[in-house]
Amino acid sequence: MSATTWRMTNRAGVLSVLLVFLISGCSSFQDTYGRKPPQPAPEQQPGVEKPPRDESGVSRAPEAEQPAEQPRRSRPSVQIARAEPLPAANHFIQQARTASDQGNYSQALSLLERARRISPGAGEVYLEIAEVHMNMGDSDQARRFCDKAQSLSGDDAEFKARIRRVLNQLGSA
Repeated sequence: MSATTWRMTNRAGVLSVLLVFLISGCSSFQDTYGRKPPQPAPEQQPGVEKPPRDESGVSRAPEAEQPAEQPRRSRPSVQIARAEPLPAANHFIQQARTASDQGNYSQALSLLERARRISPGAGEVYLEIAEVHMNMGDSDQARRFCDKAQSLSGDDAEFKARIRRVLNQLGSA
């Protein structure tokens, strides 16, 4: 064997050994630092009872240790205000009233639909739509829009009275 061949064989052997150490070192590093070691379950101290656990493994206090239920206090009543239409919606409502007074119900409904898109939470718009449907003789639609207006009326007694007047007119029609 020549000196050159021997050096090449020796280098290949050394490289092979280094490669083996490098690979085993990486896997050892991953085992040590790449994952958390499993944690042993905590030891139970004598005389201390562990709380029971539910199906998901979450501990819960036993029923006897639950705090006594406090009597409920009456809460003050909350006033719910009726949402008013935005100014742009009010503009379309006024135009719709004029169109309806002139007997142009389709234009009135179109204008009120625009008002509804601007102020969808304003019961006023739905009551106006109900009145147009009532004037057209479509009592089913008028009742439906009265119901929607009622759901948005809040605690506004005057507005609720307006809805009742329209519903009364529908009842006599």
